[in-house]
Amino acid sequence: MNHPLHNGAYALFYTTPWQWLRIGQLAAALMIFAYYALKPPGTPGNGPLSDEVLHFSGNVLLALSCWVAFFGRWNLRYLVVAAFIYSMAIEIAQGLTPARTPDMADALMNTAGLCAGTAIAFLLQRWLRHIKRLKEQEQAR
Repeated sequence: MNHPLHNGAYALFYTTPWQWLRIGQLAAALMIFAYYALKPPGTPGNGPLSDEVLHFSGNVLLALSCWVAFFGRWNLRYLVVAAFIYSMAIEIAQGLTPARTPDMADALMNTAGLCAGTAIAFLLQRWLRHIKRLKEQEQAR
């Protein structure tokens, strides 16, 4: 297991010093997600991307960010449920702001993004388990 990518992934996900960085990135992601979801439309920073693309990609990143933060401590299914609840709460909270309204199409794109992010996390989790097996085999020699 002398590949730098394998060594880095093993250190990031299976050693304790990186745990706070993984949790910190989730805190930052949740704040950024909430800010952009609740700010009035048309304000600077909305960019040229469609609303659907932003909802989908934001929720892919939300699912992956949750998975990275709680890797090895929470089951992937629980993470998906927690991310779904957060995503839908943000969508509902848009109805409490004067310039935004909740939208069923947005909620569907949120859900699709969470599903895609979960699928990616599942594949990454399999890859990381493979890396862990390689490391354990290396240490057993």
